[in-house]
Amino acid sequence: MFQERYPTTIKRGLKFVTDEQGQPSGARPWAGELVALIYDWAMSRSVFPRLFAADQDKHGTILGDALSDVHGQRIVELGTGSGSAADWLPSDNCYAGSDISPALLRRARNRFAAAGFGDAAYYVAPANELPLADAQFDLALCILSLNFFGGSEAALAEIRRVLRRGGRLLCCVPVPERAPAGSTIHGELHSSDELAAICRRQGLLFQSLDETNGALLYFWARRI
Repeated sequence: MFQERYPTTIKRGLKFVTDEQGQPSGARPWAGELVALIYDWAMSRSVFPRLFAADQDKHGTILGDALSDVHGQRIVELGTGSGSAADWLPSDNCYAGSDISPALLRRARNRFAAAGFGDAAYYVAPANELPLADAQFDLALCILSLNFFGGSEAALAEIRRVLRRGGRLLCCVPVPERAPAGSTIHGELHSSDELAAICRRQGLLFQSLDETNGALLYFWARRI
């Protein structure tokens, strides 16, 4: 299905990079089973309304509209989480999801299967070291996760590596200039101008969407 640059092994429906002894390896997960169980509840009850001052339904509409004409493409997502992209992506696409949390990825796998995705794989891997070969994807997704990767430059460089020439990234991330007063948004935050500059340095052509939704910035970036 997907070309891989490292050996992998399947465990409980997820793909892990194997170590020298052939055993599954991977980054330490940030979300265990308990966090995975309450993840969607926390996003809808706390993260969107309180931290982002954003409308979650509008968020889904913005992404659904942006992706409505995406069909028959090879798609990779960094920071799959619980699989919310299954609600916006047409199911005739070929999907590779990645996250460092096996618990969240298992929820994502079930969600994508229920949405009718028949061609999908799920990788337990950090965003800056995907076990996927170069230049094989038409589209990359990075939704509400770029600020948690511990290095936006490295993550965007990795996205460029796996995208084919002309391939696109659709990203949504909170930015400090839109954050509501008194809100503490965790992670590595960059302004829209800073993100445009980072994309440019990594060979990605930045274009923001003309959408307003609380602290969130939505943008495309095309591999040059």
